[in-house]
Amino acid sequence: MMKKSLSIVACFLLLGICQAQDESFKYLNQPVPNDTPKIFMKGVAERITISNDFKEIYFNDDEGVSYYKYSKNNWNGPFKLFKGFHCPALSPDNKTLFLQDNKPEAWYAIKNGDDWNAPVKFWNDPLTKHYLQETNFGHYYLSYDLTGPVHGNISKIISNKSDTMVQSLGKPINSPDNGIDFFVARDESYIIFVCHPGGVNGDLFISFHKIDGTWSAPENLGSLIDTPAWEWGPYVTADNKYLFFTRGTSATDIHIYWVQINTLIDRLKKNE
Repeated sequence: MMKKSLSIVACFLLLGICQAQDESFKYLNQPVPNDTPKIFMKGVAERITISNDFKEIYFNDDEGVSYYKYSKNNWNGPFKLFKGFHCPALSPDNKTLFLQDNKPEAWYAIKNGDDWNAPVKFWNDPLTKHYLQETNFGHYYLSYDLTGPVHGNISKIISNKSDTMVQSLGKPINSPDNGIDFFVARDESYIIFVCHPGGVNGDLFISFHKIDGTWSAPENLGSLIDTPAWEWGPYVTADNKYLFFTRGTSATDIHIYWVQINTLIDRLKKNE
C-alpha cells in the first residue's frame, strides 16, 4: 500500500514537472513564475503581445517593434519588424497587429501568410490615441485625447454606418489619477490600468465589468506587483494566466516582468 501511494505521488510530481516544461516552451523557454514577478526581458522599452499559439512574441524596443518566432523546436530572433512604431497589440484572430507612432496615432498592419503588410492609419481623427486594442466582440478600446504623457480617457470606439464616435468609460476608471496605459480582457470582463495617485509613480489596478455595464471600483494588484517604481504596459495572455508588465526606476533601468495572475484575478473578483 505504501509503495502504491509513493507511486501515485511520483506520478503527480512528474506531471507537474511536465506541465511546467510545457508552459516554459511558450515563453522563450523561461521557467514560469508564481505570484512573485520575474524579469522576462531585460532592457526592453515596454510592452509585449503573444500569439494565440504561443509561437510569436512581439514587443517594442528602442527602435520599434521586434519579435521572436518559435519554429523547428527553437525560438528564433529577435527580428526587427516595424521601425518607428511601438505598443503592439494583436487582434483576437492574430491577423491584425495594432501599433502606435510617436504622435501618438493609431495604426494597424494585416498579416499576409507569414509576413505583415506595411502599417496604415487606423482612423483619420485629429486627436491623440494610445494603445488601440480589439476584443472578442469586435469592439475597439483605446486611450483618447491624451493630456501630456500620463493622462487620457480610456474609451470605447462606437461605429455605425454613418459615424464613428469615442465613448469614455467614465468613472471610476477615468479619474484625475488614471494613466493612459491599460489592457482590456478579450471577453471585456476586466480592465487592468495604470493609476498614479497624486502624480507619484504608477501602479496597476483592476476593474471588473459588472452586469449593469458599469465598472467596479479599481483595486490595486498588490505589493508584489506594485512597487515604489513605475509599473505600466499591462498585457495578459490569451489563457488569462500570466500578466506581463513593464517596470522602471529610471530611463536606463526598464525591464518587462511577468507573473501568474489568474488566481489573483479570481480572488479580487470575489471581493466585488
